[in-house]
Amino acid sequence: MFQAVFGSIVSSVIPKVFDAIMHKEKSVAERTECIIDAYYSLFMKTPQLPLFMLRELNRDPEMLIKTILGLNVADTMREAISSLQEEMDEGKLKKVPLQFIFFNFYSLLTFPFLTIDISRKVFKNNEENFRQSLTEWKQNIMFQMENQLVP
Repeated sequence: MFQAVFGSIVSSVIPKVFDAIMHKEKSVAERTECIIDAYYSLFMKTPQLPLFMLRELNRDPEMLIKTILGLNVADTMREAISSLQEEMDEGKLKKVPLQFIFFNFYSLLTFPFLTIDISRKVFKNNEENFRQSLTEWKQNIMFQMENQLVP
């Protein structure tokens, strides 16, 4: 089941992420916004998806690698990583370990969804309030990524 779900996610989101990364003429905030929008669109349809993925990845991390290799997106991912590294080498972006960028971005992106149930209870968020919080949180993610990457 995980492979089908994850495969669907990767095939719908990775091209958008790749396109955003490769648009070097856009600011970091603009590129980040495009990536956030792609994920938010998916996660709003299935808000429990990040938690499901996290559980499955912890249960069988090798499955993620096999699934990614089976989807033939490794070359696309390598090209995106190479593009970011090139921008760092040219001084257009701060030299930050790519792993830190990944950790920072995906933790900021997924945490509201990972804590959606408790957040709704503690902050009395209904669907509309949650969507509004995400809109405001999106601005925070963009700000954090700019601070991390813009020299």
